[in-house]
Amino acid sequence: MLYLFYDEINWRTVLDFIRYLHRHYPKLLLLWDGAPWHRERHVKAYLKKYGIKTLKFPAYSPEENPTEQAWKTTKHAAANTYYPDEETYRWEIRRILRQKNLTKMFRYLNH
Repeated sequence: MLYLFYDEINWRTVLDFIRYLHRHYPKLLLLWDGAPWHRERHVKAYLKKYGIKTLKFPAYSPEENPTEQAWKTTKHAAANTYYPDEETYRWEIRRILRQKNLTKMFRYLNH
């Protein structure tokens, strides 16, 4: 599982993450929602230049978005816990993501 932490989400951080993914996986299909940073011209230009395909989830359908499902699972595991600093919090999130079996939420992709 690949992930990066950012202080904010915008088209620059999304493009940075796509480049990161692309270095690890030259052939990509991105499944995502219709967030403004996904539709930004620099992001679209990069996707087109490298032939990266995208599949957009329906609007207002968080139950069909695996990112929302992963976050929900992770949030429940990490909620109501005191973390003395940001690094400890990030370490715990990484630990949760490694131990949780998040593959169950991808069953619908086999349809």
